[in-house]
Amino acid sequence: MARVTIVGGGYGGITVAKALDDVAEVTLVEQKDTFVSHAAALRAAVDRDWAEKIFLPYDRLLTNGRVVHGTALAVRGTTVEVSGHGPIEADYLVLATGTAYPFPAKHMESSSIIAKARIERVHANLEQSSRVLIVGAGAVGIELAGEITSAFPDIAVTMLETSDKILPAGDYKPEIREAIADQLAQRRVKIITGDSLSFLPPVDVGVLSPFRVTTQGGRRLEADMWFRAYGSAAATGFLSEDYDEVRHYDGTIRVDEYLRVVDHPGVWAIGDITDVRESKRADAARAPVAIVLGAAVHADGLPSPWLAHRLDIAADLYTSGRTEAILVSGDNRRAGYDEPTVMRSYLLSRGIPEQAIALDYAGFDTYDTCVRARRIFGIERALLVTQDFHEPRAVAICRAVGVDVDGVGDSRAHSDRIGWTVSWMRERAAAIKAVADVVSRRDPTLGRQETSVKEAVAWTREHRR
Repeated sequence: MARVTIVGGGYGGITVAKALDDVAEVTLVEQKDTFVSHAAALRAAVDRDWAEKIFLPYDRLLTNGRVVHGTALAVRGTTVEVSGHGPIEADYLVLATGTAYPFPAKHMESSSIIAKARIERVHANLEQSSRVLIVGAGAVGIELAGEITSAFPDIAVTMLETSDKILPAGDYKPEIREAIADQLAQRRVKIITGDSLSFLPPVDVGVLSPFRVTTQGGRRLEADMWFRAYGSAAATGFLSEDYDEVRHYDGTIRVDEYLRVVDHPGVWAIGDITDVRESKRADAARAPVAIVLGAAVHADGLPSPWLAHRLDIAADLYTSGRTEAILVSGDNRRAGYDEPTVMRSYLLSRGIPEQAIALDYAGFDTYDTCVRARRIFGIERALLVTQDFHEPRAVAICRAVGVDVDGVGDSRAHSDRIGWTVSWMRERAAAIKAVADVVSRRDPTLGRQETSVKEAVAWTREHRR
């Protein structure tokens, strides 16, 4: 079997390691002694129960592969120099080191014991604090303000943002910013925009020690403790000079459409360290609806294994609360062949309420599904469920026709080695057709407007209260 080394045991790294565990000799290199679920790190800072929950051991991650705890010191070719272990050679290398970010949003300590102690200190300090300053009013700063004011409603929080608006880095609609600002105001959070600190506070973040600072605009701010909610940086400093030509000023790495590092054979990069200009999320984003692309169904009324995998994912998205409706879209052109109905029946067997399922009987291909989702069902934002090899093309098509989607790809199809390989090869030809469809803007089978998705979303919202 091929030897694969994965550097970085965050969300992306563990996903790749798990997917390759049964087909390659996997070595996962991670400096931390436990996996840290940073998606919940801000909650952990204010809730002692969560301080234990975000640290998870790696001992059950891999069945066949191994986890090496150590710091990657250098990379040359597909060989990684690891502190305390020496060089680890491989046939293929995956870089998944993510980004560094200020505490408490991310924990950079290698020891979970030290990280937990730091969280406990922050919590104890918050219990004694009455004034907190958060520098930065992006997504992290807003989430932190929400967590603090939820757990400690008597704390007066001030947010300072250099930009003239909150959430400056995202393409958010004005009404979103207004709604968030209103919610923060209700929590007595003071928001100052268009200003910045003249100098940083003289104490470390999360430390209880009253201080006074001034802003460039002449404001005087006083607080008992502060947090920095800006300054994300790609963690690629360990890469050798061989990577200078493909490393951007912000530390991200240049990759091709298959996430291969340019001019570095056998090396891939994933997640935050790539220069792919899209939102990178630890988990599937939330969206009102999940769209499941159709696939073959059997004469006995059961979905093919690959379609069943897609439907399992959709069911999990719904039951976990990450979506409020499921649109099943497939082929119903021939008598006796009905993909959407089979898909609905399978979801019902998984416990999904019938009222939460909408059917599209004219999703003859990916382009048709995406166009109809927007023009017939009125979907603007969705999660798109398919196999992982198909996901990039499907996402690109939907975004091109006006549907903001995040792809959720099934990787279990890899177990069907022949089928997966054949399908992956077909994607090359399918990509050409996709370009032609998008450029030509051909009209699929349309028809009357459908309200079933909106009704499904409304039903779920009513019954989840």
